[in-house]
Amino acid sequence: MADMPGPEDAGRLNREGGVLADKFAVKISVTPETVTELLRRFDLDVGDRPHEPRPPDHDRLVPADRALLVSGTHAREWGGPDILINLAADLLEAWSAGTGLVYGGTSFTAAEVRAILERVELIVFPDINPDGREYSQTVYAMWRKNRNAASSGGDPNKIGVDDNRNYDFLWDYPVYFDPAAVNNGTLASTNPGSDLFHGTAPFSEAETKNVSWLFDNYPRIRRFIDIHSYGGNILHPWGDDANQSMTASNNFTNPAWNGKRGLDGDAYAEYIMAGDLTAIQTAGSAMKAAIAGVRGESCNVAQSFRPGRARIVMHDRWNSERPDLPLPERPD
Repeated sequence: MADMPGPEDAGRLNREGGVLADKFAVKISVTPETVTELLRRFDLDVGDRPHEPRPPDHDRLVPADRALLVSGTHAREWGGPDILINLAADLLEAWSAGTGLVYGGTSFTAAEVRAILERVELIVFPDINPDGREYSQTVYAMWRKNRNAASSGGDPNKIGVDDNRNYDFLWDYPVYFDPAAVNNGTLASTNPGSDLFHGTAPFSEAETKNVSWLFDNYPRIRRFIDIHSYGGNILHPWGDDANQSMTASNNFTNPAWNGKRGLDGDAYAEYIMAGDLTAIQTAGSAMKAAIAGVRGESCNVAQSFRPGRARIVMHDRWNSERPDLPLPERPD
């Protein structure tokens, strides 16, 4: 097994291992049960190599670009982890057989499958919050957070942290946002009883530390996709305010703008390079077209910031794409 992801599993989280990495040169994080199922499906043994794996980075003239796909951030969103497990299985099975893939009206040739797995290092982390998912599936279906009881004071109603609010992007939100944005109830919360509780510090949670570890240990991640459920939206950065590409000093690292961001029509707008914005919008449009081709469903491609609603979520930390929308009664 490869060493994915690792330092924060500690028996509580992610008893996953990277499997099939040596055979397929793909990093996959799955549960032991899924490992068994994948191996059974592929009937793999050490001598069965349909293709030679790509050389490691130190043997390359140019290191491979990487894409990271994660899901399961919110425990009650059951579909994402299963989707990613099946995606990994489909890609590997098609690659090993030298065939293409067909999903409804969207198809990929065998050459396109090879390009996905041989030109890009695909890292799949299907479920970053397995404890929360287990609780959602066995005790309370609408459970959203992880199951960390450290801030609960023994109150079962105050267990858990919203991993989507635990990254370091504007984590100390009362400092960074306009008071009116802070008070609208969608940014985060310091109350452990809230579904938006952001934890005790950035990366205080094992789940977010694991994702950060992937970025720290696997450089050149050029695409980051965090799969959520409900709403059919493909949302991209930034989520803290409107985008602009003219004034580079208007950015979240500039303390001059603390307390002044997060409202529609305010004086602040978050800087993003025009080329980066075009790239993520193009990627979002490609995702939209591919999804529509499967069964005719139309997704909305949009910036995460919406009028009257600033958000500080994990994809802003790495300036990347994230399909997500909350359940109506609780913001994401």
